[in-house]
Amino acid sequence: MDFIVKDVHTEHDGSWLLYSAVHDCPVCLGCIIETVENTELLPLQRKPALTEFQRLLQHQQSDVLQLFMQEENIVWHLLNVLLDSLSLKDEGYVAMCIEVLLKIIQVVGSDDLVTTVLDKISNQVWVQVNGSPEFRQEDSDLLLYGLSMDLCNGGEVIQSAVAYIFIFLCDVNQIDRLSTRIMQQLHSGIILMLSSAQSLPVQINGLGLLKKLLLNDESCQILMALNNQQMTLLSCLKKLLLGKKDIIQTGVSQILWLILKKENYNVYATEILHSDIVGVESILRALICSIEMKHPYLLKSGCNLLTDILNRHPDDVPLFLSGTVVKKCLCVIQHGIEHHQTAIFSSAQDTFTAILRRKYLLSPVPFLQLRDMFSTLLQKKTDHIKLFVHNEKKQHSNGANFFMGVEIFLEQIIKCCQLITECKDDLTACENNYSAPGSENSTPSYDSFISILVDSFSLICSLMTMKFWDLIKREQYYIKFLEAMCSVNNINCNVVSSFCYKLVSAGVINGLVDAKVKYSSTQLSNLTGRLLQFVSEISYAESFLTTEFMALEVNADYFQWSLAVVPRVFSEQKIDVKSVESYLWIIFLSYKFDHCIYSEEEMVILLSAITNQHTLMELSPIARKHMIFLLAYLGTQCNVDVRHAIPNVLQGLPTVLQDTDTIWYTHDTTLLEWIFSDPVLAGTCGQIVIEIFMNNSSLDTLQELYGSGRYNKTDVINQLGHSKTFIGSMIKNMAMCNGESVSKYSVILESYILHMNEKKHEQQEEDSMLIMQELMSDNSNPVVCNHLSWILDQVTAVLQDIFLKNYPQSNGTLTFILDYKLEFDNM
Repeated sequence: MDFIVKDVHTEHDGSWLLYSAVHDCPVCLGCIIETVENTELLPLQRKPALTEFQRLLQHQQSDVLQLFMQEENIVWHLLNVLLDSLSLKDEGYVAMCIEVLLKIIQVVGSDDLVTTVLDKISNQVWVQVNGSPEFRQEDSDLLLYGLSMDLCNGGEVIQSAVAYIFIFLCDVNQIDRLSTRIMQQLHSGIILMLSSAQSLPVQINGLGLLKKLLLNDESCQILMALNNQQMTLLSCLKKLLLGKKDIIQTGVSQILWLILKKENYNVYATEILHSDIVGVESILRALICSIEMKHPYLLKSGCNLLTDILNRHPDDVPLFLSGTVVKKCLCVIQHGIEHHQTAIFSSAQDTFTAILRRKYLLSPVPFLQLRDMFSTLLQKKTDHIKLFVHNEKKQHSNGANFFMGVEIFLEQIIKCCQLITECKDDLTACENNYSAPGSENSTPSYDSFISILVDSFSLICSLMTMKFWDLIKREQYYIKFLEAMCSVNNINCNVVSSFCYKLVSAGVINGLVDAKVKYSSTQLSNLTGRLLQFVSEISYAESFLTTEFMALEVNADYFQWSLAVVPRVFSEQKIDVKSVESYLWIIFLSYKFDHCIYSEEEMVILLSAITNQHTLMELSPIARKHMIFLLAYLGTQCNVDVRHAIPNVLQGLPTVLQDTDTIWYTHDTTLLEWIFSDPVLAGTCGQIVIEIFMNNSSLDTLQELYGSGRYNKTDVINQLGHSKTFIGSMIKNMAMCNGESVSKYSVILESYILHMNEKKHEQQEEDSMLIMQELMSDNSNPVVCNHLSWILDQVTAVLQDIFLKNYPQSNGTLTFILDYKLEFDNM
């Protein structure tokens, strides 16, 4: 064996030497090739060299491949040598040549190499058949046409081999090279082959060729229309499904999924359903098998097929024939939803969305099973959101994809709410738990399903309050969120009401208005209008306003600018009164729930621009309410001198505040604080503001806040008690009241008197005359005793008339004030 190198080797350089573990020394690959190509040697003499080369290919691929890459011509030369050797009569040697040839092709991995081998084999076959060394295109077509005829004429071994060959020839990049008559023969031949196929290899290769043909739209159309001797493509597939071979059923499922993905899917779906091939149970059996086999790709493909069927199934053709099959389908989807691989979870999630229809979920609807599935989705989505929220890098790199996932979750919430609505009045739809009252599972399945939906939407609302607005890049997300809110509201309006307050306080409503302006979408505009109307109804329902006063037209069309630019826009151009009122309303809501969207300077610019363009009397009553609240907020919370910052506001404000109608009133102590911080406003309308405040405050609420001497130094009412103007207005109003109204005033007065008395005793014990800074009011610094004495004198002047006039309704508070006055005078 000349290729074994034991001493100095001069025939080839060192790059041809490879170490052989068998011979425990180097071997020369150059010598091996020279031995194999030497036609003067018998095959028996060449065989040791070929055997060693085969071993090198198997165990030292990287070394051989590196050498091939350096000497590419050697590969082509060796390929020709091996192909020429196939004509030898030594079958053992020829078989080894074939193995080495295939191994070279596998190691090199070159398409050109494969093409060369096929061309060489084709030429050799043609030489043997026709005796002509020239091989033309028409001759190739004739050969392939003859092979295609063997799909239906040959035995199963030949059919399987021919199908295997055409799997490669019908590749997407190669199929256009096949002539029309070959394609026609393939179309008819594959149906005949599959209709009679018995062995597993023939069925597998036949389905593989069919899949390649169906990838071509024209071939798919021809195959779906073909009827060969009463045999159709769908009848062949149905026959294969009935064979109950798991791998074949899975293959058929993939074929059906491929057909349903075509543009003409409506026609194909109808044909498939009417052919009764898609026994859903067969697909479910295949999916269950894929689960047992732990084959993720098959499970994913099966879920995709099931999703297409569910999405495209005609309404007039029943899909599920029993509730048992429905539950089996839900179990398969549940397994996919619980799967750890993202691709399978995503496919199963789409299938779950598709099955959420009343026509599929037969009575009784398995709400408990749906609840468990949605609970799994909720848990996964919760974990996903937590991971996203705490990973800033993921937020910036994957924000758009994350919200697309949330969008899918919102779509599922919408579908579930629609299902709940459809089943609401259907007594047959609800599943009976047959549980004892008070047991753990005694909650009706219908109600428990609603509960999980509410929890799910609450999660999304919490996500929305985290202010990831810059990461939401899709208009469709806003649309889905608003649709989901409307859907959840249809099944539980009380819960959505609480969500609305959270969304307002977090600025979500403002963000949705900005999105409406940004995208200029009719659908988004309509949904935003519905949400704004809903929020307005909630806010009015919990206020003290009359029905007539609640008539503010909430229309999304009035919102033409994002909130960020409103102060500038309002200061630069004339704005119609409807737009002004709309923006006033949403800004009022923001500040009412402590979501400050503007700086002090921007608020001054905005309110000044409004008062310059429209007087308070030009605004509707509710818009005046909003305007007055914002002015009060600016004056108290921002410490802005409204009188000097917005001079025009004083032109109409006293008139509005002195109006005996209470429609403008905002039930908030901010207004009281602002009015009595300004001597002019306090003198002109302080008394009427107190009257309106007391009229709209319940006695129970006042007793809870101020009864039994309760005093909170941060409370606005308690703080205002240090003002003689405020106390004087309170006493004057009390003198004109009777019944329960007097009790309201007396509760507040008692609280303040007790507080002042406590302060008086503290001063006496300390034996000092400390000036109490917190008791300052109206530019005076009265000590506790003087201030308390003044209050008691003012009260005494009217107490007798109040007590006599209200004797039947007199309570302990009035008596206390009289007794305390007498005690104070005797001190």
